[in-house]
Amino acid sequence: MAKSRWKRGLAWLGVALFIGLLGLGFMLPKLIAFLPVEQEVVRRANLMLAPSGLWLDHLDLSWTEPTRIDHFILYDAQGDAVVDGVEATLSWTLIDILLGRRPPAVFEFEYGKLDIERAADGSVDLYETLRPFVSDRPTWRLTIVVKKAELQFRDASLPRPFHADEANVVLDLGQGASPVTWDLKLLDRKSSGRLAISGERSRTQVDARGRHDLSLKVAPAGWPLEDLPVDLSGKLDAALVSGRWRIETDLNARGREVQNPPAYGLKCLFNASDGAFKADGLLVSVPAGRLSGQAEGKLDEAGASLDFSLQADPSASGPKIAIDGKGALHRKSNAWPFEVDVHSRALSGDAASAGPVDVVASGVYHAGNKRLELASCAIQALNLAATAAGSLEHASKPALDFQGTITPDYAALSRRMAAEIEPGARIAGHARGWRLKGTIEGTTPETLLAGLSGEAGLAIDALDVFGMRLSSVDLSGKLEQGKAAVNPIDARLNGGRLHLEPRIERNEAGAFVLRLDQASYLENAAVDEVVSHRVLAFVAPVLEGATRVDGKVSVKLKHATFPLGDRTAKAPDVTGDVLFDDLKFLPGPLASELFALLGAQPKPLLVLRDQVDFEIAGGKVIQRGLKIPVGDAAALGFEGTVGFDRTLDLQASLTLGRKEGGAGPLAGTLTLPIKGTLDKPRIDGSALAERLKSFGIDLLQNGAAIGLGGLDRLLDGLPANPFEGLFRRRAARPPMADPPPPGEEAGKRSTPRPPAPRPPTPRTAVPRTQAERRAMREARKQERLEKKAERKARAKAANDSNDPTDGDPDA
Repeated sequence: MAKSRWKRGLAWLGVALFIGLLGLGFMLPKLIAFLPVEQEVVRRANLMLAPSGLWLDHLDLSWTEPTRIDHFILYDAQGDAVVDGVEATLSWTLIDILLGRRPPAVFEFEYGKLDIERAADGSVDLYETLRPFVSDRPTWRLTIVVKKAELQFRDASLPRPFHADEANVVLDLGQGASPVTWDLKLLDRKSSGRLAISGERSRTQVDARGRHDLSLKVAPAGWPLEDLPVDLSGKLDAALVSGRWRIETDLNARGREVQNPPAYGLKCLFNASDGAFKADGLLVSVPAGRLSGQAEGKLDEAGASLDFSLQADPSASGPKIAIDGKGALHRKSNAWPFEVDVHSRALSGDAASAGPVDVVASGVYHAGNKRLELASCAIQALNLAATAAGSLEHASKPALDFQGTITPDYAALSRRMAAEIEPGARIAGHARGWRLKGTIEGTTPETLLAGLSGEAGLAIDALDVFGMRLSSVDLSGKLEQGKAAVNPIDARLNGGRLHLEPRIERNEAGAFVLRLDQASYLENAAVDEVVSHRVLAFVAPVLEGATRVDGKVSVKLKHATFPLGDRTAKAPDVTGDVLFDDLKFLPGPLASELFALLGAQPKPLLVLRDQVDFEIAGGKVIQRGLKIPVGDAAALGFEGTVGFDRTLDLQASLTLGRKEGGAGPLAGTLTLPIKGTLDKPRIDGSALAERLKSFGIDLLQNGAAIGLGGLDRLLDGLPANPFEGLFRRRAARPPMADPPPPGEEAGKRSTPRPPAPRPPTPRTAVPRTQAERRAMREARKQERLEKKAERKARAKAANDSNDPTDGDPDA
């Protein structure tokens, strides 16, 4: 009995012990929290990750569930936090940990932060931290999963860190010979842009230089580029197989923050073998056109070389341009010498005749202090040769100091001017230096030039165009603390003094303009037939086609504005005065036709002495105040516009006045509209007839006022009566009957004397033109009116002589 009770007690003790051990087993994961197990886990992890490290806040173990970590930080060798996770899980259970089993592990965390940095030697801190798990033959497999974490990537070559608001990452470190794979999906919440990066790195395929085979795929979808106002889309596939790269891109970009933004594209296939590469199918497409071609060269540790051939095809009207060139970059310690040789030429359009553009440069780039030394640079373009040399130092405020020379090809310019402007045009000059020095302080046009100073210009020895001969002159400008100015110009033009004080300013729209004010003038310049035809005819149209031109002219500007570099800006706006100093000439087509209509001499010698106001606006020259003296008592005036296309819209006026020192009022004014061109002026004949009617009536009234004798004297003042064929002068009137002698009866009338016989009127030639015939009819009508007025005058005189009250003061 006692033995039986002992056996039952032993059984119950075993059951209790089993239950206690079972309970202890279930309670063990919780008890570990009170034991220094977490510290031991961190210690062993740090031994494995050294010199990197791990810190965790709390470890939650379970026999059957994955291990949970509330908060952890993964440090790199410099002590910087690379991974900061809010909460994470490890797929291993407590049994896996205690038994030392190594099943495939998945380490997953959410709502953390990745801060990755690439060092100057090319190493990445996250990869270096995880290197113990990325051995050549890992015995167990680890997969890291990141969800909704913030990503930041820093690199010295990037102006600012690469940032993604949300990153989802799957990094599979593999096991044994399996490759390392990664898959990143990034999101930019502001632009809704996405970026996918995937690839793998082989553990078994290694080239002779120890480089593992690698593949990489990048697929942006509206991803914003921080340094450019564009969103990037497309794909980029790269592969390194047996030491040979192959890169294929199909990318396009669309502008941001504008309506109907432009799109850009790039397609390129890149193959490299032993440092040599060749790019076929290079294509850059933009709204203005496209750039296509190919390039080949070599890239290795000693440097790089490149030969390329490109062609630019504009989408709109414009020349096709071919660009060929080559360059080389060598490595010598921390210095990189380079050479560049680029040539371009237009294949079509007007630019094809402008000649090629050549650029040859050489220098050294010092990577240590980021300093570029340009030993020499020669540019040949558009009949202009320029040289440059100096330095550019990249710092917080880039500093530059360049100088050189500018030498136009004056011989080529003279040939082009002679072919396109006039055969006698020519220009000569010599080289002139230029310099630009200072710091670049901003990005906007106002701040970009604020720290720069310099000077440049052209040295002209002689210029002859349109008969205007300019003496040697220095055309130069300067830049002082971002403000551009043009130096005053003093020279001799056709023997006269030329003084200009130009200024560069901004107009109301913010565009740059060149201004001249009242301080600019031309004084006593000689004038010949060429100058009068090609230049002065726009201000004084009567000088078109004039011969035997002799005299001087002065010009005084009131203001002048010329736009600089903006094709959409307004046309030049110029106002001023032209003063003619006894400019004598024989008239051309316009003046000759006017004198022919008025019956004057065909070629009278004319003189200009007056001041003419002019204005240039809207592609026309508006002039006022041009007058030509005609004899002693008349003047021919002009007012209106002359277009740069040589079209006329003028009003000519013939004014008859009293002789100097004589008596009598203004005789009359005749106005005529003039159209056509400078070469072929056209006077409106129909308008001429209407104006002749009113002009004749005015002339009669004024003639009656001053007496017929005075009218004769007025008309005699004109050279070769300008109304010959338009107005006839009748024979002298017979004298009126004498008044009755004293003593005769008042009622008796004396018998008037019969009029003297009128001399026969000579027959005039039949007018040839319609205008002349109309003028003849008007002249005859005017003659009939004169006869009628004469008859009324005789009748009135007879009635006055028979009036009984005549001579009686008491009547």
